[in-house]
Amino acid sequence: MNATNVLHMLGRFFGLFSIPSLLCAVWAFSNDRYQQASLFILVVTVSAVLGAVFLVSSSSKNLHKAGLKEIVAFLTAVWGGMSVLGALPFLMLTQSDPISALLESVSCLTTTGTSLVPPDTVLPASIIAWRGILHITGAMLAISGTLLLVATQSSVGQGLRRLQAIGIWTRLNFASFMKIFLISGAVLLALFLLCFNTLLFEGLPLRDAFALAVGAITTGQVFPYDASILNGTMFSGTVICVTLFFASINLANILMLIRAPQRARIDIETIGILAGMLLLFVLIYAAHPQLGSLASAVHAFSIVSTSGLLLSPDDAHLLGWPVIIFFGFVGGATASSTGGMKFFRFRLLAARALHEFSRLAQPKAIQNFRFSGMRNPVEAMLSVWVYLIGFACVTVMIAGYLALTGMSFEASISTAVGAITNSAALFHVENMNLTPNPVTKLILTFSMLFGRLELLLLFSLIIRN
Repeated sequence: MNATNVLHMLGRFFGLFSIPSLLCAVWAFSNDRYQQASLFILVVTVSAVLGAVFLVSSSSKNLHKAGLKEIVAFLTAVWGGMSVLGALPFLMLTQSDPISALLESVSCLTTTGTSLVPPDTVLPASIIAWRGILHITGAMLAISGTLLLVATQSSVGQGLRRLQAIGIWTRLNFASFMKIFLISGAVLLALFLLCFNTLLFEGLPLRDAFALAVGAITTGQVFPYDASILNGTMFSGTVICVTLFFASINLANILMLIRAPQRARIDIETIGILAGMLLLFVLIYAAHPQLGSLASAVHAFSIVSTSGLLLSPDDAHLLGWPVIIFFGFVGGATASSTGGMKFFRFRLLAARALHEFSRLAQPKAIQNFRFSGMRNPVEAMLSVWVYLIGFACVTVMIAGYLALTGMSFEASISTAVGAITNSAALFHVENMNLTPNPVTKLILTFSMLFGRLELLLLFSLIIRN
């Protein structure tokens, strides 16, 4: 592995991250929050120093030759560094408890949205902005990191051919990570402005409009809200649903609409996610007509996108935990704010199951299994099964530990799955009837990173490489 390449890219990233950190520091200082401002200044200083040191000590000459090991090392380092830096401004809220601050930071970065801060705590504007910045940065990292990993392993499937059609695929490499990162940020910013301005126009306070808009574009929760906050509005619920849908689909589809609308078409992932949202909407509305069509739609889109946005713990029982857990595992498309490879794996397993049924019906026929341009992808199938088995084992171990701490069976399963799938619809603080001890906080923190980074997949790729 070429460590120089990794250090150079880390220097670029931390140097860029110091800019929004400085804005939060200025905001806190202008509101006479001097202690809070000093923590932001510490983040700015550390980010700028790290960026300068890494850039000075490295070179960008061989970035185009970087491979899988460099990408995995960079992603692991940047997620770990961001988690620590993001925790610093939360130290005042957590009474200088570094473990609780780290959990808050990781929860924001992974766009899970769970917070251990008491709900009646009045947060300064700079902290609200900081939570939003961490959510957006985490979503951008998830999208660009997934694109790089997929581009390194395969040039077909998972939306990459669509990127190639509009001229972006040729720039999908380690050297252009920052460009991919900023492109994803521009798309998220456009979605944010659409949702934010609509919420403001319909009379929501600035703080609530900002939190809901960021939560919608990142499929997470900046703060937990109830659907009743949209009472009296006409378009806000619809705009939030549309934003959650676009945040859950592949970035390639959105870029195709922007850069080459004449070539735009609906792919299988987009159809599957939209079908899941509409199906769940019909089920919720049929089972609970008293909610109304708009609230039912918001709940359905929130569950399928794993955001948990505008979904209270009581609302989570609308269709029972098994349904919500299922959508937590399926999640959104590859290279989306929802992140991960969840829906792609589900498609692959479903396609393979249909192929096996076809072979049972015609046992003597010669049938080749093809999927997204791949013929007989045996290695892909084995990796999917191994990943799911490992994923289930880790989930069971975490749920077992949480049950030993005093959680009920349902709460322990829900919390474990919610943490690993970064689903705020499942990961509710209210389920923790006891104050989490430091070990529990660390386990939940690692679980959220484990799910967002998909560590099993990264390790398997490195070993195979």
